[in-house]
Amino acid sequence: MSSMCLGCGRTMREIGAWPSLSPQARAAIMEALPARLDRLRAAQPGLFLDGPPDDDDAR
Repeated sequence: MSSMCLGCGRTMREIGAWPSLSPQARAAIMEALPARLDRLRAAQPGLFLDGPPDDDDAR
């Protein structure tokens, strides 16, 4: 995968093109994002910090 935003899952190319994309192209990208992020989490789980907070984090 190319450079990707770990928050939204879009590539840097997609982010740059976003303002000029058609609604249909945007919708297609948005539809693909959950599976894309799931694949990235499976391949590199250490990149994501979205698990439940530890007890120490709550203090």
